[in-house]
Amino acid sequence: MKRKFILFFLILFLFFSCKHEKNKYIVVATEPSRPPMVYIDENTKEIIGFEVDLFNAIAKISNLKLEYKNVPWDGIFDRLIQDEYDAIICSTTINEERKEKADFSIPYINAGQVIITKSDDNSIKNLKDLQGKNIGAQIDTTGAYFILKMDNVTLNNYDEVSYAIDALRNDKIDAVICDYPVASYYVMKSIKYKNVFKIVTEPFTEEYYGIVVKKGNKKLLSKINSGLSELINNGTIKKLEKKWLN
Repeated sequence: MKRKFILFFLILFLFFSCKHEKNKYIVVATEPSRPPMVYIDENTKEIIGFEVDLFNAIAKISNLKLEYKNVPWDGIFDRLIQDEYDAIICSTTINEERKEKADFSIPYINAGQVIITKSDDNSIKNLKDLQGKNIGAQIDTTGAYFILKMDNVTLNNYDEVSYAIDALRNDKIDAVICDYPVASYYVMKSIKYKNVFKIVTEPFTEEYYGIVVKKGNKKLLSKINSGLSELINNGTIKKLEKKWLN
């Protein structure tokens, strides 16, 4: 009788454990201030963009349930390590320093750095022209790291790319360095900034975005990569680029 009792509760435990696992949401952290990749729709107040469409498509293929969480960029990797969420999708460039902290998916887009200036400014046409200038970038991004390596260039850090863009518009800085997809939005698509800015360089770095998971979370990473590979092969990525970036 005792064995039957233990067996009954073991089956019950396994049933509810499997049910819980089946219904578990993957909490996805993002800092939605990077249009067109990820940002908040002014009308619906929902998080939208290229990367949201991308992860939703991955979730559909790999049978994942997603819950997006709006978080500040500063410290985003530390909070992943502390299990505050399961993944990050936020125009995150894959590099060796970050790979020491977390694991990355296969890359899904190449997004090099470019320089943004005001449309009527002809003093900056290339990287050499940045010498002696005040340049803005979002804190802890590859754009900010790039500026730090330059001689005679002053880095102005901002919590969000949009803050750097506003500072440039108000003549508090001379230029902004950021990822090309983000730059293209502010220069070509934003109604608020129409005809205010221009991109003065081709992308001068090769940088690839990836989805981030906690180091060692091979199960989730495998599901993400499986779905992502299918989206690359079936042309969905190209369709998303056409929708959000062209």
